[in-house]
Amino acid sequence: MLVAPAGAHAQSRGVYPLGMTAVGSGVTPDPGFSYANQLLFYSRDESKADDGSTPPVSGQNAVIMDMNSSIWVSRRTLLGGAHYSAVATLPVAKNQLVSDIHGQLSGGGGFADSYYLRLILGWNKERASIRVLAGILAPTGRFKEGASDNVGSGYWTPTLSSGQTVQLTADNSVTFSAFQLYEWHPTQRGTGTKPGDTINLDYSLLRTFAFAKGPTADRFYGVMQAGFAAIGWKCELC
Repeated sequence: MLVAPAGAHAQSRGVYPLGMTAVGSGVTPDPGFSYANQLLFYSRDESKADDGSTPPVSGQNAVIMDMNSSIWVSRRTLLGGAHYSAVATLPVAKNQLVSDIHGQLSGGGGFADSYYLRLILGWNKERASIRVLAGILAPTGRFKEGASDNVGSGYWTPTLSSGQTVQLTADNSVTFSAFQLYEWHPTQRGTGTKPGDTINLDYSLLRTFAFAKGPTADRFYGVMQAGFAAIGWKCELC
């Protein structure tokens, strides 16, 4: 961005569920199959114009998503100890858009666009973990031009991303994670609209508290994490 500045417009939401990979973004799970569930809720009560100003009349947009991810990690390693893995995420979503003037504008619910990461390489080291990911978001959610109950985007979205997690303390109790994702947006089905490509950045800082069981500190019966996770920025490329 410093070498070749270019124009960019703000974008409220791409296809990536904001903050989904902010925590532990560089860590690859243990080999084998596992399942993860995330309940994500977003709410907005104002919008921004292209020049960054806030229009005097706005509304409210709310989205709730239940993300169901099936994860497989290979036991074999390659390229300096990287584990290969793949993830399939099947979401169920409910959205609502209300205008201050016109009232209820849209709202839909049901099975949304599914996300498939077919190529993930992850390196878990003693103090740092790194992952590179390539996948595609499939338009499996309901979409029809002009409908008020759409759940999907109406187009395929290839993605390329990377996550990094760094242990900031010797006992691994404080971790910092960052996640970067690039979205390629083709033309939307039925409308002829082509959104600009989107860049996403998530990050988090967490403190882990482990509760020991018995006289030896290496036997744990519970772990709690506290900290913050944030969306650094998201922009639509011209």
